[in-house]
Amino acid sequence: MSAEDYRNVFNDVTCKVSNRHILLLARESNTQHARVGLVVAKKNVRKAVERNRFKRLVRDSFRLHQHNLEPLDIVVLSRPGIAELDNQTIFKQLEKLWYRLNKRALDNKLKSCSDPNQVEQQQKVKNDG
Repeated sequence: MSAEDYRNVFNDVTCKVSNRHILLLARESNTQHARVGLVVAKKNVRKAVERNRFKRLVRDSFRLHQHNLEPLDIVVLSRPGIAELDNQTIFKQLEKLWYRLNKRALDNKLKSCSDPNQVEQQQKVKNDG
């Protein structure tokens, strides 16, 4: 994602989910697939090795779940305390957040869509494929 893509997500958030350690911001994407960007502040995660570990875990989790996600531009932000969690805990938290984010995106799509049946058909096709 480019700097402009990040700016667009921050300025026009349509979906937002979080827990104590991770915040996901998203907006509808112009592409046909989900994309992810990362913001890991040095203020929240002091050591570079810990920042890189978190980024690696997010990318891996996203790779495994991207085919289930709506076409969104997603920015993942770390919060204080993330460095104290082990890999498995972070992975489980991300899994729950991807699910919640996708559900919220689908709910937003249903609200904005004039024909709810069309959205249901699109979701069935996506789940079957």
